[in-house]
Amino acid sequence: MYKICKTPKSEARQIEFQETLLKMLKKQKLKDITIVSLCQEVGISRKTFYQYFDTIEDVLYVILDTEIRNGFLRLELNPEIGDFFSFWQDRKWLLDILAKNGMSQMLVDRAYSTANFGKEEEMYTIRNMKNAGWISAIITVLVLWHHGGMRQTPEEMQELVYTMFHVNKDILTKNREK
Repeated sequence: MYKICKTPKSEARQIEFQETLLKMLKKQKLKDITIVSLCQEVGISRKTFYQYFDTIEDVLYVILDTEIRNGFLRLELNPEIGDFFSFWQDRKWLLDILAKNGMSQMLVDRAYSTANFGKEEEMYTIRNMKNAGWISAIITVLVLWHHGGMRQTPEEMQELVYTMFHVNKDILTKNREK
């Protein structure tokens, strides 16, 4: 598990670990990176690492969770699903890292676990179950799109998703105009 940073200094330190891990992942697989090698690359002690993370995977989790939240925030601000696919097209490098490490399913798992489903007693409401299904489905489509080489445009992916969910594009447009 990773710790939520409360000061600018701790946030900067955590970002340093994230950036260094991403740099290392461009050259080697996650299973070959150790906490010791990451700390040596950053120039910070293992003791400091454990102030922020429990495992190497936790460094990757904070990166994914941040990008997932940013992607869904972008979708909230602009409900055109094609924009969501454009967001991830710009982060193809991250999807490539996950695929190279056999961890694409992690994106689906992290998207589901980072989704805000409210209080415990609200978790199993129809609305939250719909949201969980939608999130899992859209991220699965995203992963499949990436594995297929992202040959379709974000707009084509938008039409696919609209078809999958039987969404009438005109209704979305009218709702936004209100």
